Amino acid sequence: MQRLDTMPPRRRDHRNSDLDDSDSINHNANQRPSGIRPRASTKRSLGEASKGFEDNKNAMIEALKMAPGPIQRYIASVAHTAVKIAEHGHKVIGETQPPQTWNEILEMLPKTTIDDVWTEKDEERLQAAYIINPYRQFLKTAAAFPLSGNHNYWTMWKMIPRLRNCFPSDIIGVKNHLKYAVEVDIGNGVMKPDPRWSGGFCDRLTQLALGSPCDANMGLLALLIRYAVADRLDDRRKVPLQGHQTDTRFFEYFGLRIQRENDTKSLRDMHAELRQDWKEGGIYLPWASDVMCSIEQLNNPVRSAQPTVPIPGETYPEYPVDTPDLTRLVKACDMTGNLGYAHLDTVEQRAAFISHGRTKQDPLQSGNQDQLNALRIPLLEEEERFKARRILLLNPGRDEVELVAHDSNSDKQMASGDFQQSAQEEIYTQQDDYDEFPAGFWDSWDLDSSPEPSESREGSLELGS
Repeated sequence: MQRLDTMPPRRRDHRNSDLDDSDSINHNANQRPSGIRPRASTKRSLGEASKGFEDNKNAMIEALKMAPGPIQRYIASVAHTAVKIAEHGHKVIGETQPPQTWNEILEMLPKTTIDDVWTEKDEERLQAAYIINPYRQFLKTAAAFPLSGNHNYWTMWKMIPRLRNCFPSDIIGVKNHLKYAVEVDIGNGVMKPDPRWSGGFCDRLTQLALGSPCDANMGLLALLIRYAVADRLDDRRKVPLQGHQTDTRFFEYFGLRIQRENDTKSLRDMHAELRQDWKEGGIYLPWASDVMCSIEQLNNPVRSAQPTVPIPGETYPEYPVDTPDLTRLVKACDMTGNLGYAHLDTVEQRAAFISHGRTKQDPLQSGNQDQLNALRIPLLEEEERFKARRILLLNPGRDEVELVAHDSNSDKQMASGDFQQSAQEEIYTQQDDYDEFPAGFWDSWDLDSSPEPSESREGSLELGS
């Protein structure tokens, strides 16, 4: 039975469909947040009245003492330029990125598209399964709540949505083939990415989202993060390079080489060959490729001694990202420049200027678990929908689709690479009714990939609040 090609796409809002009474929020959703948070001052100190003025002045003097005479005046002028940049940026952000209401934050959550690929019946099945999804249930527990001292977690969830119009999990998430490397037991030995991202991880991701050369292109940022992990793993799988949202064909050509040769050549070898071909053809290389070269250099001390090869049955690997991966990407952006001269400002400095420029008025209140889950739970639901829809896009007819259904214990087996068919699992071949899925499909379909490195929790690194 074929789907109707003429079915018009419709949008349905399921953002709050999975919230029960325990998820409800008492908040003035239609009002802009009034007042400034207790930790922020309503009046910024200036000049000599600022805390740390003497230390900063002495540091500038010491730097001037080490500078050659011809460039001292340029170094001295940087301070005046920085003040002008900060003032102008503060004005622009105030005009273009004003504080959001809670309803405006909720409006950013994804809406469901009902069309010839994803039907009403598909959505109903997903909703029924998601209500009892173990990961969703885990998000509502205290074990999924960020540690009390992790201020960077809340800073990240406030600044990225407001200034980059997306959520942190849109960058480090299924749609970009990425996941947080640290895992947590959500029950019965099933391991999933820990939703409590560490302070250092949140700080680095916020810096990159606000201050990287990618500017507002979070798709390109996700690609660079993915490349940093894949190169570290010496990945010989079909590393995806789509979603960069640029007008360069460089990544398309790189992707074709990966499809052809990645089982015999490393990513960095293919990257070097493509760069050479473009240079010989007189084509200007994109700056992102230069950053990728810096990533390769920084990855050398930690690069896997053995290549990462495909796991049988693995379809869509998700790359585990840890804090050192993000730190190396920050350094790669900072060290990349023209003729050996990196940019004068760093990722951290650019992010700090943008953080300074925004008013400290946020509808998401630090420590409010109900508000946090009003975002995290629908976003996890969208990831489950995305994975299921991705399967259907590969098999649009559904007449001869093989789907593997497995119980929750098999998640652990698949993550370890030891997955074997058991009595609790079945191969389901759909033949007649394309709207029927095997028992357990919706609540246990998992495309998680290979084992991940561990990451110890580090202290909170303050960027801004």
